[in-house]
Amino acid sequence: MGWTWYLANDMQFFWLTPPLLLLLNSAPFIGIIIGFTLVGASVFAQAIIVAENNYVPTLLTTVVPATSAQIGGFMEDIYTKPWMRLSPFVIGLLLGYLLRKTSGRLRLNKSIVILIWILAGIALFGVIFGLHGYASGESLPSVVRTIYAAVHRTVWAIAIGAVIFMCFHGHGGPIDILLSWRPLIPLSRLTDTAYLVQGLVMLFSYASMHRPVYGSHWTTLYYAISTAAISYGISFALNVALEKPLRHIEVLIFGRWLAPSHSTALNGEMRHVNITTTPKKKLIGKSTEKSSPGDSSAAQLL
Repeated sequence: MGWTWYLANDMQFFWLTPPLLLLLNSAPFIGIIIGFTLVGASVFAQAIIVAENNYVPTLLTTVVPATSAQIGGFMEDIYTKPWMRLSPFVIGLLLGYLLRKTSGRLRLNKSIVILIWILAGIALFGVIFGLHGYASGESLPSVVRTIYAAVHRTVWAIAIGAVIFMCFHGHGGPIDILLSWRPLIPLSRLTDTAYLVQGLVMLFSYASMHRPVYGSHWTTLYYAISTAAISYGISFALNVALEKPLRHIEVLIFGRWLAPSHSTALNGEMRHVNITTTPKKKLIGKSTEKSSPGDSSAAQLL
């Protein structure tokens, strides 16, 4: 599995998490400054490396193929390096801190809500479709290529964070309804395994072909849906056969040292955490006389 390099990145990010969270809790100003410094350093490093080596802005199939040196150098110096992927992770940590601090205490007027949604939409579509001309064979100025390579992951993380922030505070509308849809909950628990499996599914699929496949919108959609369906099916089987039994073994062996909430979750007693935007009369067994808009994002144990 050549794509498991990202597991090493994740582990290094996890090592960074405790000290940064401790700083955010004990010295919030210093923690926020350090967080933004890490984000800025990651963006700046990517810009310098891409500009100096004339690398591609990202891995993308283009009409005019990039040279093997450009692609190989981009993979070696940018794509797989943890410090180049650090900014979205830090933005996620800062977002979690912001949600904790603003829960139940934030009021947004309608104009601010609309503005945030517009900016988030522009950012998301800009990241996805910003290189359409480049992929179609148009030349891309060096400055634009450098800026896109440096900031597109960070911009994407900020836009996704804005969507989460709006849903958390009850301004998600149909987006919140879709993301809170119950059938998506089981799939959300299989994403890590699906990430590990999908490469093997694609490799087996392409290796089994006896004739060329010509690219089109239809073939891309067909292979994307079929790969996702097969990957999640295999992930479900692995979850039932390996992940859940190993979690129970972990409880049996280390249960006395685990935090009560963690042990309960692993035992399966915490079956589902529902993030809802409607006020609840009852929250974790305790009645509340009045629910404010800030209480809209409540964790209800079912």
